[in-house]
Amino acid sequence: MPPVLLQVVALVLRYRPSVTCSPVLGALISQFLGPSTNLSLREAASFGSTRLLDWVWDASCTSEASRTPGWSLHNYLRSEPYYHHYQFQEALQVVAKRGELEMLQWLFGHFQGLEVPSEAVTKAAENGHLPVLKYLLEHDQGRGVRHELKEVKVGSDGFADSVPVMPPDWRGPGNVVRWGGHAIRNAVLREHHDIARWLLDNTPHQLDERERNGILEAAVKGGNFELARSLLPLDRGVGEYVSRWMKIAVVEQLMETTDVLKKDQEFAAMMLWNAALEGNLDLVQRIAKLHERKKKKNDEWLERWEWGIGDACKRGDLPMNSHEALGVTSLMNTPTEVTH
Repeated sequence: MPPVLLQVVALVLRYRPSVTCSPVLGALISQFLGPSTNLSLREAASFGSTRLLDWVWDASCTSEASRTPGWSLHNYLRSEPYYHHYQFQEALQVVAKRGELEMLQWLFGHFQGLEVPSEAVTKAAENGHLPVLKYLLEHDQGRGVRHELKEVKVGSDGFADSVPVMPPDWRGPGNVVRWGGHAIRNAVLREHHDIARWLLDNTPHQLDERERNGILEAAVKGGNFELARSLLPLDRGVGEYVSRWMKIAVVEQLMETTDVLKKDQEFAAMMLWNAALEGNLDLVQRIAKLHERKKKKNDEWLERWEWGIGDACKRGDLPMNSHEALGVTSLMNTPTEVTH
């Protein structure tokens, strides 16, 4: 790479012909101005410039013997194996989150024989960057080899990675990718269902029961019943993965496609309150009608009814503020008080 000449330096020197006689002067001034010798590759990647990455790379020492006096990060990026690997993984996560395909290509062109962490895959998946995921799969040197599962702990979150088993002396060419169900679950949670489906269909990771349940719960909560049904164990139904904090639109889908609201009176009571909270009178009445002849203990219904009435009072929702509208008259055998 030729010496870097900053545009601002070139602009200033253009009007100083007396100092531009030396062809290296502009490059020397540019080198003096930056980048900082303590600018990490991860931080440089956040600017989205491959020219800046080139600059940091070329300013870094290539061996222990060539390190400059004093301490700086540029002394270690290319000469210290552990820091070299660490910065590759950190920069990858920045690039994957941003969806910067050109930056990703730069990283794969300058680093060899290393592991792409599953966290990078997850960041690309949860932010909807399918081209990044496709590039990682196409350039995964471990794609055709045997994989083994390894547990990973990040904060309070635990998950399993599918790790390619490479020969002990493997140092490249290229890099290998760790795949996992964590990326699929997060894609579903962020409603990138097409990416979740692509990961399921194309990557080598095999879901364990914990991962499958997490993805199923996320899919049902988000209303993606098609994806949920494709993952269901033979002995289980969609209704077993419902969440008490589902979106109203998803509750309406549940009423059309499953009988979970009819079978589970406690869950139906919670959904009745959620619908009342949203001011959805039609859905409130439809849910209540499912249980109008039930003779079960009605504590759950009574409590949720009180919550719904209280919320309706706060927003002045008169239609919702009737016992008949909430459909609880036939469900309750005892009166209740509502505090306004």
